[in-house]
Amino acid sequence: MVGIVVTGHGRVASSFVQAAADIMGKLEGVVAVDILKSYTAEEIKRRMEEALEELKDVDGVLILAELFGGSSCNVALSLAGKAEVRVLTGLNMPMLLKAITYKDILPLEKLAEVVLEAGRQGILDATAKCLAISKQSEEGAEDGR
Repeated sequence: MVGIVVTGHGRVASSFVQAAADIMGKLEGVVAVDILKSYTAEEIKRRMEEALEELKDVDGVLILAELFGGSSCNVALSLAGKAEVRVLTGLNMPMLLKAITYKDILPLEKLAEVVLEAGRQGILDATAKCLAISKQSEEGAEDGR
């Protein structure tokens, strides 16, 4: 099993993890690391190290951070060399749900690839997509399909 750490500013991480639990049920091997404005760099590092320690019995850790260059991402990257850790940024719900779904099946490197692609596919212009589908349906109805 690959462990999952979700991290971001404010309470983004715990909110994402709670939403994922609401969707998928009880989560194992998933840890949220919230980064509050009052935290020092040392405290952020300590919290991230505690999360990795909590996941010490897994086969690598995938860290999902909200923002490249943000405090939590930078700390995660500094810890990546000390253990089998991959850091992905641009956290969104499709990424987290895909990570949770496949963390028990795929090795870390493959999981990172699959999760990154899920994140990319989860970003779209929903209005344009729905309009295109609606237009296709209308055209099909006009053609007698």
